[in-house]
This record gives sequence, C-alpha cells and structure tokens, in this order.
Amino acid sequence: MIDRSVEDCPDPPEELERAFLEQEIRARDRALAALNEVATVASMTLDVDEMLQRALAVALDIVGVEAGAISLLDESTNELVFRVQQGWRVNDFVAYGVRVPADQGLLGLAVANGQPVVTGDISREPRLAVPEFRGEGVRAMALAPMRARGRVLGVLSAMSYAPRDFSPEEVTVISAIAGQIGVALDNARLFDDARRRVQELTALQAINMQVATTLDLWTVLEAIASSTLELTDAAVAEVYLYEAEGDKLAFATALGRDGARASVGGYSSGNGLVAQAARSGEVQVLEDLAAAQVSADGWRAHGMQALTVLPLKRAARVLGVLAVAFDAPHLFSDHELRIIGLLAEQAAIAIERTRFFASKTRRSNQLALINEVARQATATLNLNEILDMAAVSIRRSFAYFNVALFLIERASHEVVLHSIVGGHAMVMRRGYRQMIGEGIVGAVAETGQTMLVNDVAVELRYRPILPTIKPVGSELAVPIVRGDEVIGVLDVRNLERGALDQEDVMAMETLADQLAVAIDNARLYEETQRRVAELTAVQETYLSVVASLDTGQALDSVARNVLDLMDAHDVHIFLRDPGDGGLTFGTALWRGEPSPMNLQKQPDDFAQAVLESSRSLIINHAREHPYFASLRAQETSIEAIAGFPLLGAAGVVGVMTVAYLRPHIFSADELRVLGLLASQTAAAVTNARLYEEIRHRLEEITVLHEVSLAATSTLALEEIADRVVAVVQQSLGFERLDLLLVNETRGVLESVGRDAKAGKELLELPVGQGLAGWVAERGVVLRTGDVSKDSRYVKNIPGVHSALIVPLVVGDRVIGVVYAASSHSDAFSAEDERLMTTVARQLAVAIENARLYQETEQRLTEVSALYQLARQVNTTLNVQERLDSIVHSLKRTMDCRACSIALLETVNNVLEIRAAVGIDGRWVRDFRLQLGEGVAGRVALEGVPMHVPDVLEVEEFVFFDPSIRSLLTVPLIVQQRVIGTLTVDSDRPYAFSEADERLLTIAAAQAAISIENARLYTSLEQRAKNLVEVCAQLQEADRLKDEMVQNVSHELRTPLTFVKGYVELLLAGEAGPLTEEQKEHLRVVIEKTDVVTRLVSDIMFLQQAGRLPGKKSPVSLVELTRRALRGCAATVKKAGLTIVENLPDDLPPVAGDEGRLLQVLDNLLGNAIKFSPEGGKIGVTVEDAGSMVHVSVSDEGIGIAKDQQERIFERFYQVDGSARRRFGGTGLGLTIAKRIVEAHEGQIWVESEPGEGSAFYFAIPKFQPQERPTEELQIAL
Repeated sequence: MIDRSVEDCPDPPEELERAFLEQEIRARDRALAALNEVATVASMTLDVDEMLQRALAVALDIVGVEAGAISLLDESTNELVFRVQQGWRVNDFVAYGVRVPADQGLLGLAVANGQPVVTGDISREPRLAVPEFRGEGVRAMALAPMRARGRVLGVLSAMSYAPRDFSPEEVTVISAIAGQIGVALDNARLFDDARRRVQELTALQAINMQVATTLDLWTVLEAIASSTLELTDAAVAEVYLYEAEGDKLAFATALGRDGARASVGGYSSGNGLVAQAARSGEVQVLEDLAAAQVSADGWRAHGMQALTVLPLKRAARVLGVLAVAFDAPHLFSDHELRIIGLLAEQAAIAIERTRFFASKTRRSNQLALINEVARQATATLNLNEILDMAAVSIRRSFAYFNVALFLIERASHEVVLHSIVGGHAMVMRRGYRQMIGEGIVGAVAETGQTMLVNDVAVELRYRPILPTIKPVGSELAVPIVRGDEVIGVLDVRNLERGALDQEDVMAMETLADQLAVAIDNARLYEETQRRVAELTAVQETYLSVVASLDTGQALDSVARNVLDLMDAHDVHIFLRDPGDGGLTFGTALWRGEPSPMNLQKQPDDFAQAVLESSRSLIINHAREHPYFASLRAQETSIEAIAGFPLLGAAGVVGVMTVAYLRPHIFSADELRVLGLLASQTAAAVTNARLYEEIRHRLEEITVLHEVSLAATSTLALEEIADRVVAVVQQSLGFERLDLLLVNETRGVLESVGRDAKAGKELLELPVGQGLAGWVAERGVVLRTGDVSKDSRYVKNIPGVHSALIVPLVVGDRVIGVVYAASSHSDAFSAEDERLMTTVARQLAVAIENARLYQETEQRLTEVSALYQLARQVNTTLNVQERLDSIVHSLKRTMDCRACSIALLETVNNVLEIRAAVGIDGRWVRDFRLQLGEGVAGRVALEGVPMHVPDVLEVEEFVFFDPSIRSLLTVPLIVQQRVIGTLTVDSDRPYAFSEADERLLTIAAAQAAISIENARLYTSLEQRAKNLVEVCAQLQEADRLKDEMVQNVSHELRTPLTFVKGYVELLLAGEAGPLTEEQKEHLRVVIEKTDVVTRLVSDIMFLQQAGRLPGKKSPVSLVELTRRALRGCAATVKKAGLTIVENLPDDLPPVAGDEGRLLQVLDNLLGNAIKFSPEGGKIGVTVEDAGSMVHVSVSDEGIGIAKDQQERIFERFYQVDGSARRRFGGTGLGLTIAKRIVEAHEGQIWVESEPGEGSAFYFAIPKFQPQERPTEELQIAL
C-alpha cells in the first residue's frame, strides 16, 4: 500500500517538507520497483497464466488490498473471461469459467472507455453488473483496462473487503501495471501467431520443394495430405484427380489422423460434394454436415461433422479436388482456409507439371508453327489484333504457362501490357504498367538484351505479380527492337524451373523481330488514322457549334466526337450555373463498359477543382490520386482522367472531363486536341447562352410590357384579371391560368375575372388547403412537375398533372395567387417561374391599386353617409325622433332590407325594438330578447359585433322574420356599457362585407352617443335643479355645524381651565393639608383634564383646516427635538422609560414653522411614551438625508400590522378601536402630524412589525438661502 502519512512533529516547515518529499520518493520508488518487477516477469516467461499470477500479486501488494483478478476479453463473444484470481474468500470465477458481458457494469465501463474505474463502496454502486462481487463481500474496487496497440485486452481488478478510497497515485500504479500486462499479453499472442506462421511456412516450403524437385505426382500428393493434417488438426485429407473433358473423377490418395489411407468420402462422379466442387470450380465449406442438405453420406457414415472441399485449379482449369474433413464441430477461419488453399494450389501445380512434362516430347512439332505466327502478325495493321493474335499463337504452339507482349511508353518511362494469354491473364489486364528497369521485363526494356531465367527464385530482378500468387519457375523476356530503339518486350513464363532453353530463346527472338516490323507498320498506320480522325472531329465539332444555337445539341455533338476520337470510356460536360456559380449537369456519353458516373451525377471534387483553378488537370494514375482516395471514388474504377475548363469571354462557363476505366497515359497530341475541343465547346456554350438569354429577355420584356398595359389600362378589378390572364396565356401558351384573390373575411381564395364562373372548383378554396391555399398561406412560389405526388394537392381540377403557383404579395401581405396548370408532367421551367414571379409583382401592384381605388370610393361613401347621419340625428333632442332618423338614414346608405335599433331595458334586461324600418309591425311588437338570446342578445351580452353571412348555416339562429338570409348586428356602447343593438339584414346571403361592418360600427358609436345624449338631456335638466336645492341645504348644514363646534369647544375650554386651576390650588395646599392618596386622586383629575383640553384643541385645529397661520423660516430640527424631549422628560421618567437620542449639532436648518413642527414632535413622542412598556427605550434620531432632514422616533411597543399602517394616519382611526382598548386617545394625533408634514412639502411614514415596536419617520426639506418666507402655511386636513 502506498503510505503518504507523516507523523506529527514539532519540526520546522523545512523539515516537514523534507519528510513529505522523502515519503513521496519512497512511494514512487515502490511503484517503480513494482512496475520493473512486472516487466521482468513478462520478459522471463511466455506462460501467460504464470505471468498473470505474478503480475496480479505485485499489483495487490503495491496497492495493499486483499483480493484481485484479471479477466481477458474474448472478442468473438464480447465477453470478459476470468483468467486468474487471488485472495477471494467465496467464489472461484476461474474454476467455473465465469464470463461477464464486456458492455455492462463497471467492467464494461472500463472496457468501453479504456480508462480506470474506481468505487469506494460497491454497495452504493448501481452500475455493478456482477452480483457475485457483492456475494463475495467485496466493498471497494479499482479496475484498470489492459491495453496494447490501441485495443483493450482485458481488465485488472484490485478489490478490498472494506470500504476504502483509492488515491490517484494508487490508480496510476494500477493503470501502469495493467498497461504492462496488456503489452505482455500482446507479445505472447504475437509469439503464438509467429510460431504458427513459421510452422505453416515450413510445411508449405517443404511441399514447394517437393513439387519443384520431383515429377513423382503420388509422392507429392501424399506429402500435401500429410501437411494438411499437420497444419489444420483435421481427421482426414483426400485428393482426387479430375478431367473436365470426360467429367472423370479419380481417387488419388487419402490420409487419416490414424494413418489410414482408405477413402472416407467416396469419389463417384455423381452428385457428392467432391464431384460438385470439381464441376463448379467453387470451394465448398460445410461447418455442420448433419444439417447440410447435400449428399455427404460417406463422410457422415465415418463420423465426420465438418468438411471443406477445394478444387485444384490452374489457369481456370480444375485438375482435381482436395477434401479436408473434421470429426468434431469446427468453424473454419479465413486463415485456415487460406492455408488449405495454398496446399491445394501446390497440388494443382504438381498435377499440371506432371502433365506438362508429358507434353514436352511434342515440342519439336510445335517449332513448325513459328512461320504461321509470323505470317499472321503481318496480315493486319490493327496493333491490338496483331499482338493478341501473336500471343495466342505462341501459347498454343509452345504451351507456355503465360505469354505477354509489352510496348514501351517513353513519355511515362514505363512498359505497358498490350496483350496477355495464360495463367496470369486473370490478374494482369491490358494496360498493366511497370517502370522501365524494374523486374525482368523492365530490365530487358532498359538494356535491349534477352534474359532467360530458369529459376526465378535466384533472380533478384524477378518481381511476382502479386504476393498471393505463386511465382512461376522460369521466365524468358525478349526485346522487340526496331532499328536502334527497343519498342517492346515479349515475355513467356512456365511454372517449372528449367522449363525453357536456348531453342525457346531462338524461337522467341525470331518472332520478336517479325513483330517489330508489324508493330512499326501498325503504329504508323494508327498515327495517320489518328491525325485524320482528330482533324475530322475538330472540323465536325466546329460545324456543329456554328450550325446550332441549341446548347444540348452542341454539347452532345462535342461529347460524341471526343468519345470516338479518344477511345475513352466516359465524357462528361458540366455547365457553370450563372446564378450560384456551381456546376450543373450538361451531357454525358459512354461506351464499352458501364459508365461509373450517373447520368444525373453531381459534380465531384475533380470537376470542382478544375472549375476553381481555371486550368486543365491531368491524372494518369487516378487510383493513387487524393481526389479518388475515397471508397466511393474507388468504386468508379477510373484509371485515368483529364479535366479541361471551358473558357469563355466572361470566364469559365463549364468543365469537360474525359475518363478511362483502363490504364492510360494522356499524350501531348491527345491533350492538344482535347484543348481545342474544349475551346470550341466553350464557344458553343457561350453563344447558345447569349442567344437563349437574348431570346428569353425579349420574350419576357414583351410579356411584361403587355401585362403592364393590361394591368394599368383600368381600375376595375374584374377587367384587370381578364386582360392579364388573356395576355399571359397567349404569350406563354399556358393551358390554364387562374387568378385567385384572398377573401380575408371568409379566409378563402376566390376566382376573379370572366373565367371565374367556368372555374367554380376554385371559387372557394380555403387558405392553407391545396397547393394554391398553401402558397397563399406561406407567400412562397410552388412549382411541381407531378401534383399527384404532392400530399398537399386537392383534386379539385380534373386533368392537372403539373402546376406553377406564384403568390401576389403587397408589402408583407399575400393578397392572392396566380395559378398556372397543365395536363402534362414537368410542364413549367425555372424560367417560367422567374417570369411569372415578375408578372405577379406587377399584377399585385395593379390589383392593390384597384383595391385602394375601390376602398377609397367606399370610404368616401361611408364618410358621406356618416356625415349625413350626424346632421340628421343632431337636429332634435327627442329620443324617438333621433332613433327613427338613424334607422332610415342607415337603410338608405347600406341598401339593406331592414334596419332596426333595440334598446336594453335595465329593469328586466330585455331587448326591445324602439325604431325600425323595413320590418313588419308585428315582428317589431313581438321582438323581445333576453341577454344572450339570439344574435342581438349575444351582441348585447358580449359587447362585440356579430356578422352572420348566411343564417341557414347557423343552427341556433332565432328567426323573427323568415325572409332574412344575412345579418349584421353591432352593439350600442356608451362608456363601456351596452345600451342596445343596431341591426341591418338582407334577404341575400353574404350581403355584408368588412367595410359594411366598419361603417355600421362607427354609425353605432355615433347613434349610441346621440341616444344617450338625448336620454340624458331631460334627466340632467331636472337633476341640475335638484342639485341646486341640495347644495343650498348642505351649505346651511355646514355653517350650523361650524357654529356648534366652536361654541361647544369654547364652552368646554372655559370650565376645564377653572377645574384645572382649583385642582392645582388644592394640590398646593391652599385649602388645607391633603393626604398622599388625595393628592394622587387630584393628579389623576389634572391628567384627565389635560386629555380633554388636548382633545378640544385637536378639534379646534381640525376646524381651522387650511386656515392655520404659520411662516416658513430656518428651523433647527435638532434644537426643536431637544425642546420636545425636555417637555416630556417628567412623563418619561414617571413611565420608567429611557430616551436614546442621536442629535448631531452640525445639521443644516429646515424650512418650516417652528410651532407646527414642535406639535408633530410632541404627537410622535406622546405616542411612543403611551405605547412603550415600563422599562422600555425610546429612540430619537435626527440625520442629514440629501435635500431633506430625517427625524425618527421609535419605541418597543405593541407594533402595527402591515394592513393597518396606512390607515393609522386617517382621522379618528385607532388600531384598537374598541371601548375596552388598552391605550387612550382620540385618533387625531397622527392625522394632524401627517397634514403638518405634508404642508411643509415633506413626508411621514411608519415601519413596524406586530410585537416588535414601531418607528415613525418624517422628512422636511432643507432651508434654501434664496427661499422667501411664506406668510401662511396651508394645512389641508
């Protein structure tokens, strides 16, 4: 355990620091020693279990815990398997092979994150997924992942049976040990893999040596069967020979684990697994023979449970079969199948070599065929045909394993494969390249000297085609020379070593000389033909460019010429979008093999790079280039590609790419021709675009001009719609065009114009529904090529397949849409959309102008009507006359069937018609509606207008006249109070508009005021008379009250003065001596007399409100407070109270009346004394507060509740107003104080909590030197 404790000692700080450092160094030394020990253990033994046990012991010792374990990750099942454990008390996870999911619990967390996981008490750890840990009694754990080369190999667990915290140092040490264990495990695994590979290679090498050194086929096959059993732990290995010509399958040899050589599987040429593999040439793998639905009775009868059968193939020919069987369930790994495949390949080579030896005797007869090969090579001028014919003839005549013809490409300093037949044709294709000087072929191309290598294993310059392909045994490479220049190499190969001799050299050199002449002639012919084709293609391209202004035709012609001329696989032309600058598809052509580029493909990184650089980009080895490094790019199989910018007068107008799916090096001539074609393509694109742009612009200007004339030639909305629709349909050839405007009242789109009736299906399309409703709701253009695929489409117009819908926008408001429809799919283009958007802008302005004109006319009519209404209703003050005048005037103005006014009877809340026109008299008499009943009742109840466009659509509508179809009712409101309703109706549905509602609402406001004014006129007249009389009575009562109060106060004050005087004489002993009890009684009389006197004074003060004399002058509130304290000192002393004062001497004076301010202080101090408990304290503070001087008086009394703190300043209000209240008083003191303070432009307030006392504050403005004294204070009470 790492000990970090330090004993307490009285050493100085330096000694303590030294002790800490020494302790830390010792801990680090122990940790380093532990790591060194683990490393030593890992390097001393390759026994994994021994290494893990010793490493675990070191880890537990260094951390100082009782138990631990190491679990290893089984990647095949994603489980942790407990390999070693130490110190456990209950469970034995290792003995029972316990496995734990590697993605659950704390162990799973360590594996997933690759970081240590620590818990001090697992009883509180919800993430624990192994319940046995709790059953074991473990309380604390530290888990560290064992990592190597970025992979987690397992987990090291240190566990304690008591709760504890693992220090960061301990976790670091455990992690370091886990890391070393991970490295050791990885090394052990690498050692096992290396040992197994050495064993496999040794066996394969032995087989290879036997195949190469003997022609005894049966000995080689028996050795292969033995090696198969040794390397795979199989039960049986069997070899069969096969001849495809007669479908003959013959048993060759067999070997069992027990040494038995009898066949187990059987070898009849029926439908068994061996026969199937021979015929199909496919590997057969059966991991469960019992469940296999194939004929395998022989294998099953001998107890075999798993089987793999491999065809022995050479040059796509099946020469035999190797069968490997297991007598226990077995899962074949890729590595195992590869080893068996290599053994099968050796067997095939042995069989082929033996057969080849048998044909050696026929070689002399084949030399006669050399002249025939030479004759064929000179019979054509097609280079590829010459080379292919020569290669096939050479292999057929000499039975070489492989024949290849290479030509030298000086530009790239490479030899390029042009023809190949034989065993390597499956892995080497036409176009294969290698550098001059590399390999045997490259050396011959460089030196011009023939090379015969009868054992390629000892030839340093030999390069195998692929590491996985077994190398040939012998190779002959002959230069093809024309004049002094090496132009190619003839290369032949055989599987056997020593299979070639000088006769082969002489024959091949003779053929090479003849091929040189044929190749030179073919090249001269090809060069001539290519030049003619180039000139023809350039001429045809030029003619097609100048002959057509159609961009598509011009691009197709260019692409076709490029493809034919260059013999390429793919030509793409992208055009630059003038709008966003990006590339769009122009055209594409291909031939031969499927194009790797989709017809509608988006431009790739390569084309984008050409565009951005404005320069040609040539890539001869595409697979090695970063542009084609991605998996998706690799899937295109592009070997070479060239990109050319299409440069026009205004810059790059597009990109042309030419691609090959076979290896290709672009020559200077090819690049020159492609450059010319790119220039012509750019000119074609530029000219076509200019022509299209001019033509489109001319058409657009013509259409816009005609639309403008049609839209501005009238202010009638219907005529505008008819003219614009006619112009657009005629100009653009649209099958159908509708103009729909938003009816904001009903929330629908309505068709306008002469075609509106024909388009009934669009007359009422709700906003938000259908394609047109969606555009009207969002204000964006919608173009769809197939409406049936659009979920928003409502099938209300038959025969529509595509549509273009453009919103009519004014400001930020959509007023309608232009709806173009066609019976054809994709009938509308982006140009149509752009043009219709411009048309819609002009049309929206014209429609809005027409609407504004109509609205102006309507508003003028409304204003005139309202003016006439106002004139008529103001001609009389009689209520009924005004009502009749209103309804007649509105009926004429609104051209309605009837108009009526119903007034609300406030007694029973019933609406009754008081004036009507156009309504039968019986309906007027019977009309009585409760509030909320019918339309008028609801309007009167809710106070908002109600419009019923069609009464037949309202179920609860109350009919008082069956002829009504539409109704508009507005409330008559005066001062937010509904006094009735104003109603107009019509016998036509939807007869009223928003403008009608606005007009009626304004008229109702005028009518309500007029009605109320007429109503009030009479009542106000009478009320004015009554008020004059009442006012006179009140003034007389007030005068009598003042006289009574003055008389009562005067009469009370005089006897009170005498009473107090006589009592004071008695107390002075003037009438004889008194006892103390008598004196006390007399003092009570004096005190109560003072109370009554003060009450009289307060009443007199109130009576003189607003007329109290006083002058503003500089007053020191500190001195005034001291006077007030001296005046109440005796009372304070008698009550047993203490005054705590804070009275600074340097405070500035305030502007006020000294006497009145002293009265405020006396009242506040009196209240404080009255409500303070015996022995309590009264605080008095005067302080500066900016422009004011603050005074506070606090006590420790009963306090005042929050809800009463505002009311205490009201006259006669007391917190306890009952007759049995504890404290006396009139309730006028605070009222007087508040009025005095406010008369001084000050403020007074209280802060209090019940049971905690109260603090009263008042603030008076400071005296300003420029301030002039006021003669009289106006105190309002």
